[in-house]
Amino acid sequence: MRKRAQPEESRFHSPLLPPLALAFSIACGCQVARSASESATQDETGTPAPPVWIWKDIEINGHHSVSRDAILAEVELELGTPFGTERVAWSDIGERVRSTFEFADVRVGAVRYIDYNAFLTIEVIERGDEHRVEMKPAPTGDLPLADEDVRAVFARMDQLRSEGFESGKPAPELDTEGFLDFDDAELHALALELRELVPPHRLALIDVVLLDADAEKRGTAATLLNWGGDVADSIARIHSAASDPSSHVRNNATRFMLHYMDRVESPEVRAELIGELARQLERPSHGDRNKACYGLLRLLEAWPDDARLVAQEAGDALRTIARDSILSNVREPAEQILALTENR
Repeated sequence: MRKRAQPEESRFHSPLLPPLALAFSIACGCQVARSASESATQDETGTPAPPVWIWKDIEINGHHSVSRDAILAEVELELGTPFGTERVAWSDIGERVRSTFEFADVRVGAVRYIDYNAFLTIEVIERGDEHRVEMKPAPTGDLPLADEDVRAVFARMDQLRSEGFESGKPAPELDTEGFLDFDDAELHALALELRELVPPHRLALIDVVLLDADAEKRGTAATLLNWGGDVADSIARIHSAASDPSSHVRNNATRFMLHYMDRVESPEVRAELIGELARQLERPSHGDRNKACYGLLRLLEAWPDDARLVAQEAGDALRTIARDSILSNVREPAEQILALTENR
């Protein structure tokens, strides 16, 4: 089973760079360190108390002019204390780090894992690296999102999945039948229902992903494509969403695509997809790195002859992640990809 993480980003932004939309999403990961039950406690009535995440460590990315230790010296966070979402304090950390080292921008957030460890994330954009936040222009359309039946079923599924994460018991995902399914009876029933309801809306959902002004709708449409059928065609049409100005949309679009890399038979589409994922790999967010790493890994597992192109497009970024990241659900897939691209 892969460890699941939930990135929460509240960033300080200098006036030099446009802010990205707030991301709050579930990410891919690696092995769970301990079960949720080992972290849960009970109140006086015997009712399980809400889980408490603990600050475990600090992830720093994007810095190359100063050391990790120098940046850590500017960060006031007591490890081992309960996780909090005081975004003002996060912004203070970002401003202090940015002004001390005169970076172009600094974005501060957090990643929580189902073993109840939380990591502060500090995303540095050095001067001269502003290309890392260059995105597609925001779309301006206003399109319908499927129909009421699809929206109602998906809303119930989304609620159950969120509850599963917050309780430390997310349902394992399955994608062996060409659509997203779950090892959970209720979620499985909802997935089958969506598999019947969504296909007539597939092309319209693609239009929403690419053209609608509402980032929430774009992200939902990208996820619904998991049940739309003809996933290879959908990937060919929406892979540019990996450069959407919304981190929510990038997360959901790449998360959809990575499930079905083995179905993308066109070398031309895969080449375009590798380029998009290589750019996403450099975005200043853990969610982007995580999705791009697993997307590239799944692609290479299915299409090993693409290893040379992956090495050319993403090798430098992958080596940096493998060297610098302390988070296993980006470091380990980066190491696996590099192993697959050796001597290519």
